[in-house]
Amino acid sequence: MRGEAHFVLPMPESLDTDQVTSLISSSQLTVSRRGLEAVILQPDAHGLILAHHTDLGELGPPFESTDLCGNVFHPQILRVRQDSVLVYGRVKGDRQAGVWHLSPYQTFKLVNLDRLTAMSPSGDRMVLVGQQDLKQLLVTEQGLLPLEASAKVTVTHDGSVLILEQYPDHPFLYTYRFTHGQMESFTNAPCGAGEVPVQLLVWGDRLFLAVRGQEHSFLREFGSLIGNSETEVEGLIEMAWSGPRGNSIAFLSRVRRRTGWQRQLYLNMELVYEGSFTMEQGGLYWSDNGQTFAAVIHEEDGQEVVLTPNSHRVIPRGEHVRDLLVGSQGSIDAIILYNGQFDTPFVGQRPHDWVPHAWNLHRTPDGSVAYNAIHGSHVMCWVDWTERF
Repeated sequence: MRGEAHFVLPMPESLDTDQVTSLISSSQLTVSRRGLEAVILQPDAHGLILAHHTDLGELGPPFESTDLCGNVFHPQILRVRQDSVLVYGRVKGDRQAGVWHLSPYQTFKLVNLDRLTAMSPSGDRMVLVGQQDLKQLLVTEQGLLPLEASAKVTVTHDGSVLILEQYPDHPFLYTYRFTHGQMESFTNAPCGAGEVPVQLLVWGDRLFLAVRGQEHSFLREFGSLIGNSETEVEGLIEMAWSGPRGNSIAFLSRVRRRTGWQRQLYLNMELVYEGSFTMEQGGLYWSDNGQTFAAVIHEEDGQEVVLTPNSHRVIPRGEHVRDLLVGSQGSIDAIILYNGQFDTPFVGQRPHDWVPHAWNLHRTPDGSVAYNAIHGSHVMCWVDWTERF
C-alpha cells in the first residue's frame, strides 16, 4: 500500500477496545467527515460529561448523564468540524435537553428538544427530527418546522428538505421545499384513498411520489408545469431511494410468481435483480455521481451478496459488509468486512490489516480512499493513494 497514516486520538488508558467501539456506536466518540478530527465525551471527577476535541481541547459546558427523573440519558455527538461540535444532551443546570453548538469562540443552544428521533446529514448540512412538548419538529440550520407524526422527510442533494404530511381529514399529502430558508412550494401530492405513500423521490428537477396500493404500485410525477403523470410498477413497492445530485432513483418491489413471492431491485426503471432476498433501507450505497449503486442483500439461504447493475459479489460466510464505496461505473472501489470480532478493509482487491473496528470510509478530494480505525492505542485515519478512483 502507498499512503499515509494519521494519529487522530489516543484512546484513554481506562478504556479497552470494546468500550471504545461502544462509544463509537453510541455517538460518544465521533470523527469529522475527513477523519482527521475527533471528539470524545468523557466524564469528569463529578460525573459530568465534557466534550474533548482533538484540535480545540475541552469544550464546555458540561452535560448531565441522566434526565430529570434520574434515568440514563447520554449526550450524543451529532457533527464534528475543525472549528466546532454539535452535541445533543442536557447541560448542567438546564432542565431542557437540546442541541448545542460548542466552539472556543461561541457556545450556544440551538433548540430545545426532548427527544431526537432521526438525523439526516446532507453534505455538510444537518437535518434533525425530534420531539418537543409532544410535538414533532424538523430542525434545520434555517429554523424549525412543526410536523405531523406521520410526516416523511427527504433531504435532497442540494440541501433542500421535502416533507410529506397526511392530515386525517384529507386523502392527500402536502409537499414543502426549503431552500435558503424559504418555503418555496406547497403542493398537493398525488395519493389516493387506500394508498400508502412510500417515499418522495427527486429525479433531476422532477418530483415523484412512490405509492403502494393493494395490488399495484405507481411512480407519480407531480408539481410540474406539464401536469401530473403516472408510471405503474410491477408488484408492491417496499422501499425507494433518490441518488446524490438527483441523477437517479432506485426502488425495491415485491412481486408474486408461481413459485411464491420474489423481490425486484430497479435503477431508473431498469430491472437490476430479481430473486428471493431481503435488504434493509440502509443497504443501498450510491456512487458519488449518483448514477449507479451497490446493494447489500441477503439471499433466502442467508448468503450475503453485494449487487451492482453489472456485478454480483458473494461475501464469504461469517463475514458481513460494514461499509463500501461504489465507483462511477459500478465497481466496488473499497469495502469494510467484519466477522464479529475484527474488521478488514479492502481497497480495490487489496486487503489492509484487520483491526478491531473500522468506519468512516470515504474518498479524499484527490480520489484516494480513507477510513478511520482503532489501531493499537489510537484512533487513526488511514489514507490509501495506491489507486485514485
